[in-house]
Amino acid sequence: MTYVPLPDARFSIIDTPNGPALRIPAQRNLFVAAFLAVWLCGWTAGGVATIHQFLAQPQAFLGFWLCGWALGWGFAALTLARMAAGVETVSVIAGDLEIRRSLFGLSRGKLYRGREVKALSVTVQPNWGGFFQPRGFGPHMGRVQFTYGGRSQSFAAGLDEAEGAEVVAWLRQRLEPATR
Repeated sequence: MTYVPLPDARFSIIDTPNGPALRIPAQRNLFVAAFLAVWLCGWTAGGVATIHQFLAQPQAFLGFWLCGWALGWGFAALTLARMAAGVETVSVIAGDLEIRRSLFGLSRGKLYRGREVKALSVTVQPNWGGFFQPRGFGPHMGRVQFTYGGRSQSFAAGLDEAEGAEVVAWLRQRLEPATR
């Protein structure tokens, strides 16, 4: 009997100008991606038909509906793009924690004072069963969590518990010596 091969972690350690950082790809769910791709095709066709109707005979309700249509289309397209190319980069810079989310070269980051990062831990998320695991949506849906002031913060939604524990250990080595 042969051993089960060890799986690779879904995160990697990369070198940056500020030192080592963790690169965590966004969570991918093939069922959700396939559903959204098909849904977007139908949603786009319905929107295009409504735009033609609105241009031929403008009505307030159709204008209002098209605003909602555009929001739904944008949310679905952004979710698909995030699954395909989204990345979180986590680094410790001069004792402070930086979490940067990037998509197609555009990025947004948050910098947390290292001495204020408390209770760094791995979250245990509910098992919803089936194909749809709604992790990664909402402000508190990441696998790694910490307290910052009076609020909980989280990141790394695409990792499992074991990978989250590795991230926590990596961060503790870098944050704690700088904050003592």
